[in-house]
Amino acid sequence: RVVFLIDSLGWGGAERLLLQYLPHLRTEGFDPIVCVMQERSGNPVAEEILSLGIPVDTVAVERLRDLSALGRLTSYLRERRADVVHTQLEFADGLGSLAAHRAGIPSVSTLHTMYEPKRWSRAWARNRIGDFALARYAQRIIAVSDEARRHYIAHRPYPERKVVTLRNGIDLSRFEAAAGEGPAVRAELGLPAQATVIATVAVLRHDKGIHNMIAALPATLEADPAAVYLVVGDGDQRASLESAVATAGLRENVVFAGSRTDIPRVLAACDIFVLPTLSDALPTVLAEAAAAGIPIVASAVGGVPEMCLDERNGLLVPPGDPEALAWAVGRLLRDPGMAARLGAEGRVVAHERYDIATQAARLCDLYRTVMAA
Repeated sequence: RVVFLIDSLGWGGAERLLLQYLPHLRTEGFDPIVCVMQERSGNPVAEEILSLGIPVDTVAVERLRDLSALGRLTSYLRERRADVVHTQLEFADGLGSLAAHRAGIPSVSTLHTMYEPKRWSRAWARNRIGDFALARYAQRIIAVSDEARRHYIAHRPYPERKVVTLRNGIDLSRFEAAAGEGPAVRAELGLPAQATVIATVAVLRHDKGIHNMIAALPATLEADPAAVYLVVGDGDQRASLESAVATAGLRENVVFAGSRTDIPRVLAACDIFVLPTLSDALPTVLAEAAAAGIPIVASAVGGVPEMCLDERNGLLVPPGDPEALAWAVGRLLRDPGMAARLGAEGRVVAHERYDIATQAARLCDLYRTVMAA
């Protein structure tokens, strides 16, 4: 039995990834249970997990300073008779790995970001608590890219032997099944049938760099005046992004679709995928865009170059550079043959690197290793 401890179950990347892995763990002979510690946007992923017949428990933890949390988590893991604990995100990493140790249960953690908060800030202090717990008590720490692994070894107190690379996986069959959904999705979203749709799927926060793509849009439209920028997701930056669009006079060319649960269908309606992120360990959405057969333009940061292979399935640009974004997207708009070639190669890359059945089997092998030890 593997118990997943996770901070919340909103539509973030870690939460969406967990949802995709769970059925494959059953195939591998594991009995998964999910335990959530906080609420985010109503925790919509919980309903999706429950629909799979997998339990979702709650051990409420409002703050890391909650002195009762550690005892409650330890008791919970013992009651659930966990054989291995898998923690994800900030609160779960810090409290969960320590609770698993107290309960005598091996634990692993997946780290999803390479974000380093400002020194001596509150976020920095919280991260240091998690780093201490993982370095001392977790049996394995999973980095989702080779670049992320190098970063953690260099900048965190983790023993090198504990840090392993396991790339995120996705269910490729969902993208094959959605391949013909493009026209219907365009109609749902009010997108012109013949427009070139440039899309970003992300939580709307500053480090995703979406403001840079909005700044790049006027120059991009010179290559295709009828192009539409589709922004899928929600977050604390939505209002400021919408304001930037209005100020630039781009309301006719930008559509904010909000959070969606049908990303394979949405991507079937898109022609170019852009991820102007400023920092990312291994954004799963790039694997999804590749599986959908869409050419990618992405920032060369973190593990992104391991997913967007420059000139093979996409184009890499420097982070925070609207001019470079406009140049790269414009290049694809002006050369449909190149865009088609990169999109076709994306499907090959997705099958080579991100098939979820393969990645889930590797994850289960890791669980068996730590349980045996």
